[in-house]
Amino acid sequence: MANKKTTTKKAPAPRAKAAPDAQTEKLRKDAIKQADANIKRLEAEEAAPGTPAKKTPVKPAPKKDAPRANTAAPKTKKEPKRTSGLDAAAQVLAASKEPMRAKDIVDAMLEQKLWTTNGATPHATIYAAMIREIQQKGAESRFKKVERGRFTLTASSKKGG
Repeated sequence: MANKKTTTKKAPAPRAKAAPDAQTEKLRKDAIKQADANIKRLEAEEAAPGTPAKKTPVKPAPKKDAPRANTAAPKTKKEPKRTSGLDAAAQVLAASKEPMRAKDIVDAMLEQKLWTTNGATPHATIYAAMIREIQQKGAESRFKKVERGRFTLTASSKKGG
């Protein structure tokens, strides 16, 4: 018979616990005191079921609905919503008289400052988004693929907008 070597897995070394801060330690001690008080009260109730047990004073929990100091930054004027890539592409195609490639659409969008991006391939992003809209919305889509890689607006989106 062949000798089988059995390997045993070693238990991972226990992690060193971080020292709790003072507030955490105080909360932990308060919770232990409250739990001990509840246990004593329950034991007293079990010992004398006919008589009410003396309740130990328990700190009331802070109310969640209590008003808090306003620590948020003051609200500023809302900036106008940024134009999405698809909305900007629709604007560029509306101004164009002929179908355009995604790269040309993105170049026009960036040149006209309709849209900004830090991406390495924004033309691929816009191409994929236009294809996705065509697939999901079908006839209601704003875009129409007229030939390989070239897009135009649908007749309904040219009228509406």
